[in-house]
Amino acid sequence: MGGNRSSVLGLLGAGFAIWAVGFVLVYAALSVGCAAGWASRDLGPVSLQRAILVGLGLATAATCALLTARLAPRRRSREDDGGPAAFVTTVAFQAALAATGATLFTFSGVATLSMCSP
Repeated sequence: MGGNRSSVLGLLGAGFAIWAVGFVLVYAALSVGCAAGWASRDLGPVSLQRAILVGLGLATAATCALLTARLAPRRRSREDDGGPAAFVTTVAFQAALAATGATLFTFSGVATLSMCSP
């Protein structure tokens, strides 16, 4: 039972931890791409850099959404139980949902904004 509580507790920050890792990866790819000239290399209709940044942003959003989807049935199954585990699971679900929205909002600029300034 104690292990179950700690695993539920660990889920509280999981969504925003995923967001933070994605943010660091996108920022690092932007910096490396600007230095390496990825913005001037075409990959189909977009630059290599934009494709990498959009891919990282979508992968981060998909990971957050997957976490949210996996928490949804857990939350529903524990609602009837009440108690601290049900509350923490519900809060973890809401936090993962917020992290998914934050990820979509934060990374939406990689598809349209300019990337490197001369």
